[in-house]
Amino acid sequence: MLALEWAYVPAVELLMHAYVIALPFLNPQRSADRGRVLAILVIRGSAFAALAVVAPRALLLYGIAYLIMITVLRFADAFQHTYDAYAILESEQVPLTSCATRPTNRPTPIPTSPACAGLAQPVAAQLSVPQRPPREAHRAVVPAAGAASRTVWRRPAQAIPMAKLLLPFHRHRVTRVLADDYGEVDPRADHATGFVGAVSVSFLTAV
Repeated sequence: MLALEWAYVPAVELLMHAYVIALPFLNPQRSADRGRVLAILVIRGSAFAALAVVAPRALLLYGIAYLIMITVLRFADAFQHTYDAYAILESEQVPLTSCATRPTNRPTPIPTSPACAGLAQPVAAQLSVPQRPPREAHRAVVPAAGAASRTVWRRPAQAIPMAKLLLPFHRHRVTRVLADDYGEVDPRADHATGFVGAVSVSFLTAV
């Protein structure tokens, strides 16, 4: 797993996806999902088999594109979901303290160019609010900061440009798999080299 992660193969995410497929056959409480999972496997397997016969190169490119998509998703995932995680059973309730103690001043990645914004915004968009550019989104969350910067955009202290996160994303790609914490970052110094980040947090719903 670590060797694959070192080679930029999102092995942890692939493992979590495989676990989601296998879970109905491992957990009796999810047995009702077995038929649906098998049906999807048959349909998608048949489609991929047909694609392999008609256009094997397309099947290879599809796999490469899928890995690129997962990498983009995990880049946003690594630095957005860095709050305390709780391992609970399906029958348990999420601890109320987890909502009360979630850090609200955690440094936030923010795209600083239209190209990055167009790529990252659909990934990180909240379903409960309309999609909007990073500046407008920040003003909506922090009205005082928005009112003070209507004419000149000043990046807030807790916002880190995505370009600053590329180096730690690369440097800590293996470390974050087994790390006990998310590392440290000093947004006032405008650097994030110590920000290790999280891995596969969005895919932990299967556990």
